[in-house]
Amino acid sequence: MPVFLLGRAEGQEIRTDTKGEDQQMATSKVQNPFTAIRKNLGLTIRDMAQALNICFLTVSQTEQGLIARPRTYAIALERAGIIDNAEELIKAHLKWLEYNKKAKLEELKRKVSAL
Repeated sequence: MPVFLLGRAEGQEIRTDTKGEDQQMATSKVQNPFTAIRKNLGLTIRDMAQALNICFLTVSQTEQGLIARPRTYAIALERAGIIDNAEELIKAHLKWLEYNKKAKLEELKRKVSAL
């Protein structure tokens, strides 16, 4: 079972397991991995942006799914020692985006069929 170490928050690891991922995504609302890290640290979007010295919009738009490959944010987290591997976090973010896209398409199909 591959496990990606995304980082640490006050001595705790932030992990994402890939085993059973599709089943987990199908049964629960999946959170953006960047949002999960920020919330685990107990920071607001503004606080995270200031702490990493990156643009507020970068943090906000990444969490909204408007930036597909948020390298600036991921690298800032890696340089700050919050995560171990920026590329793994970006891969997790891309999986989250794909899941969201599928979920939104299914919701749209349900709405159209109800018309």
